[in-house]
Amino acid sequence: MKQIFGLLWGAAVLLSAASCSSKPDSVEQAQETNNAKEGITNADTTVTTAKTVGGEQRPAFDSEFMTKAASGGMLEVQLGQQVAKKATTPEAKQFAQQMITDHTKSNNELKALAAQKNITLPTTLGEDQQKVYDEVLAEKGVDLDKKIRERHAYRPPGRHQGISGGRDPV
Repeated sequence: MKQIFGLLWGAAVLLSAASCSSKPDSVEQAQETNNAKEGITNADTTVTTAKTVGGEQRPAFDSEFMTKAASGGMLEVQLGQQVAKKATTPEAKQFAQQMITDHTKSNNELKALAAQKNITLPTTLGEDQQKVYDEVLAEKGVDLDKKIRERHAYRPPGRHQGISGGRDPV
C-alpha cells in the first residue's frame, strides 16, 4: 500500500512540475504584446485599425499575420538546418539548403518590416510549429527525406504569399 501511495505521490509531483515548467506559446506572447501596443483587448474582435507609433492608422491584424509568419519562417529554417544534416539523399540535402536560404532571406525582410512598424515578433517556435518540427524530425533516413518533400509538395491557399499576405500595403 505504501508503494502504491508513493508511486501516486511521485506521479502527482511530476505532473505538477511539468505543468509549471511548460513554456507559453511564443506566437501568442508576441501577439499579446502587439495587442497591448495597439490598444486591443481580447474582447476587441471588431477592431479594424490601430495607431502606429507615428500615429498613422494601419490594419490591426497585420501584427497577427506577421507573428504567425515569423514562427513559420523560423520553422522552415530550423527544419532545413536539421534535414541538411540528417538527410540521406543529395536531393533532400539540396532542398534543405534551399529552404534555409529562402526562408532566412524572408525572415530578415519580415524582421525589418516588423521593426519599421513597431511589431513584436516571436523569438522561438510557436506550439504549432514546434509540433511540426518534432513530427518531421521523428522520421529517420529515407523517410525523413520523403517527409520533408511531402510537407512542401502541397501548400493550402494563403500559404507562402510572402509578407504582402497582410492587410497593410508593404
